[in-house]
Amino acid sequence: YFKPVVDGYAVEDDILNQVLKNKHHRISYLMGGTLDEMANGPMEAPKEAPKDRSSYEIIRDEMGPASEYYFEIPKEEREDISEMPARHICGCCAWSELQVEQGRTPVYQYLFSHTPPGDDHPGAFHSAEHPYVFQTLFRIWRPYRGEDMELSNLACGYWTNFIKFGNPNGEGLPEWTPYTKECPEVMELKPNAGMKRLFGQPFVRLKNKEGE
Repeated sequence: YFKPVVDGYAVEDDILNQVLKNKHHRISYLMGGTLDEMANGPMEAPKEAPKDRSSYEIIRDEMGPASEYYFEIPKEEREDISEMPARHICGCCAWSELQVEQGRTPVYQYLFSHTPPGDDHPGAFHSAEHPYVFQTLFRIWRPYRGEDMELSNLACGYWTNFIKFGNPNGEGLPEWTPYTKECPEVMELKPNAGMKRLFGQPFVRLKNKEGE
C-alpha cells in the first residue's frame, strides 16, 4: 500500500522491475515470517463483492501479478496448503529464488511457528518473533516459560551473527542453510528448532509489468 513514487529522477522505475532487472543493492538477506502471519487458511474470493468490483478484481488488487498463478492452482490444492501462510511466505520464497538466479548471496529464510503463551489468540501471530529476537520477553505481560527463554537466546544468536558476519550460523546453534530453489528449506524457529522444507512452489513466480 505504501511505495516510493516513480518520478523519473530519484526513482527511475518501479521497484519490482528494478529488482527483476538485477539493479538492486548486493547485500545479504535474512527474512521470513510467522506461521499465522495475518492469514487464516487459503485466500478465496469474498462471498459478497462490492457492486462495482468483482471478487476476482479484489484478489488481483491484493496479490498483484501473482494472482493469475494463484487462480491456476486447483481449489483442492489451495486447501491442502492452508496450514502455511502462502500469501506471505511465497513472497520471501520468490525473493530467495531470484537472489540465486541472479548470482547473488543466498537468502537465509525463517518460519516462526511457536505460539507465545498467555493469550486466547492461537498461533504464531504477526510480529510474535520480535520479543524473542530482541530479548524483551521480560518487558511483556505474557507468562513466558523456560522454552521461550531458550528460543529467545537462539533467535538472538542467529540475528546477532547475521548482523556481524552476514551469516546467522555460529557455535552452539543448529545449522541454518540458505534457501535455494533445489532445496527450499527454512529455519523453523520453535523449541527444538531446525530446518524445514516448505510446500511446493506453484505460485512462487513473479512478473514485471511488461510480463517478463
